[in-house]
Amino acid sequence: MNNIVCCSLPLLRVPAEQFREVLGCVLHTVLFSRIVSSMAPTEGYIEALDFVFSKTADPAVDRKVEAAVKACEVRKDKPSVVSLFFLEPQLKQSQWGLGFSMRKPAYFEKWEISLQAVDAQLTGSYADTLRKELRAVLLKVIDHVATNKSHLPEFTLGAFSEVAFQFEIETAAVASDNLLKRFLNVI
Repeated sequence: MNNIVCCSLPLLRVPAEQFREVLGCVLHTVLFSRIVSSMAPTEGYIEALDFVFSKTADPAVDRKVEAAVKACEVRKDKPSVVSLFFLEPQLKQSQWGLGFSMRKPAYFEKWEISLQAVDAQLTGSYADTLRKELRAVLLKVIDHVATNKSHLPEFTLGAFSEVAFQFEIETAAVASDNLLKRFLNVI
């Protein structure tokens, strides 16, 4: 991942019941802000916070976001981190001169979204505080997108389907655990 621009968003402490909704809101906001698409936007809504946000009307994007939100581990002991990568496929010439090429993705932007589940009731002043913090995170997304354009690859919308930039979403819990121990638990 050479020359990748990274944007780490501030940690959001969210009641466990709203964790997945808030994560989906932040992911959709980044995707809506960065993906160049000919599709009209739609509204997303977090009922518990009475919070409206914009998202793309692309069912494929919705499916990817939903899968990532479901896969994200809701933890109270440490933050959960979701990484969102934007990429464009690149052609790589064969190293052995056999005359064929392979597609190799070129990552150009990474977003790190950190959330931590907390034991709290979403009432009164806490709900107001969470709305303000979420609004501040979304404004940081918009500011980053507006001010960081020089690293974006050139594209022609007609050369792609509906979405000009491809993306990948990775979920992982921030771990202070031993990496080898985590690896062995996976096997």
